[in-house]
Amino acid sequence: NVRTISNRQLKTERRDMLSLSNSNTQGPQKQQPIRVEKKIGRNDPCPCGSGKKYKNCCGRYADAD
Repeated sequence: NVRTISNRQLKTERRDMLSLSNSNTQGPQKQQPIRVEKKIGRNDPCPCGSGKKYKNCCGRYADAD
């Protein structure tokens, strides 16, 4: 039960399918980059301004989560 299709038919069907798929989109969709915030290291100064290391100040209980 194999159907024989000529190259001309294949090209027209492919062109029709591509035109249908392109008409459904609003434009080219560009993938957005993933932005990651810079993490605070355990031994970096705490961003709260206390002068202590992060692990001894605001980061003390952050690892408990």
